[in-house]
Amino acid sequence: MSIVVNSDPFLRVGRQVDTAVVNIGNEQFVSAYCRTHHRENGVITVSAMEQSPSFPLQEMLGFTIDKADGSATATLVADERHLNPHGMLHGGIPFTMLDTAMGAAVMTVVPEGFWCTTVDIHTRFLRPCGLGDITATATVRRAGRRVVHVDAVVTDAEGREVVSAAGTFAVIEIPSE
Repeated sequence: MSIVVNSDPFLRVGRQVDTAVVNIGNEQFVSAYCRTHHRENGVITVSAMEQSPSFPLQEMLGFTIDKADGSATATLVADERHLNPHGMLHGGIPFTMLDTAMGAAVMTVVPEGFWCTTVDIHTRFLRPCGLGDITATATVRRAGRRVVHVDAVVTDAEGREVVSAAGTFAVIEIPSE
């Protein structure tokens, strides 16, 4: 199903968007999880996808992802289930948030018909982290046709950097059915 949407002038064709406000006649609708196709005179055509892809690990850990063009942010309120036996945030939690935010940032810059996969992430754990708000912010540094370089940082509730990372992601074509 294709629909026409008035959208942000910075939204590029071929990008995945989580929501779009759709004008049909005098009514406005919100279309969830769609991909942009065509722009003409400031109007973008999008097609609605069946459903948002499920990510059980994200759901189990309880973090959310917000995406923008070339960046993404994962947020979590860390509780007791996220702690290691010493009472600190388990290192796998911020790493998972980094990897997910980095991949989400990459997906905002790859063309339609392509996915990304993690090739390498260099991670530095800078300080221990406990309970509370944890934020992983990823930014695309350079996007090539086949390789995308991304930087990211995790901050705690006080805004202190607890983890920094640099990653490389491969851009791969989605196999035809």
